[in-house]
Amino acid sequence: MNRTLLRTDTVDRLCKPAVVPMTAECNVVTRAYMDARLIGFVEHETRIDEKEPERLFERGVKAWRDVPGVGNG
Repeated sequence: MNRTLLRTDTVDRLCKPAVVPMTAECNVVTRAYMDARLIGFVEHETRIDEKEPERLFERGVKAWRDVPGVGNG
């Protein structure tokens, strides 16, 4: 993506939290980034879903239930 995305985008992204994926080359000695390129925007939700950790825990219990020494295995 290039600057055209920012010019033609109808959403005001400057005032909203977002994840901005990008690629760049990195100098491993100086840790300087070069040739950074915007890939796009991903909307970022700032509210926390309090039930999500419970759902993830339940999925983990199911996935690991047959492993000896972990959970009920």
